[in-house]
Amino acid sequence: MAVAHEELKEREVEPEIEVLGRDIVYFGPLSEGLLKYTADETWQTVLGQVAAMVAGAELSFHLSNWQESEFPNINAEAKRMLSRIMNLDPAKRATIDEILDDPYWK
Repeated sequence: MAVAHEELKEREVEPEIEVLGRDIVYFGPLSEGLLKYTADETWQTVLGQVAAMVAGAELSFHLSNWQESEFPNINAEAKRMLSRIMNLDPAKRATIDEILDDPYWK
């Protein structure tokens, strides 16, 4: 999952675009809430373009489809927690206080 900067440079891909694409693939889809939250029209356009580019990505990459057999430290509770932390809609994303109070830590 790490970004290989040298490989991206060879393919002439901006690392920021790669990271945005992965975020959308792993934790998406792109939400209207994020687009509304992103006040800059240029970044709204970029987010929309990146979402369109990754729209055909294999669904197995999405967090909800990660299997414990492949990722032994990511069980159902960990996926639930990551989903709360990484929600692409800022209005739906858990706050740090909510995360610290989450039963995951107990």
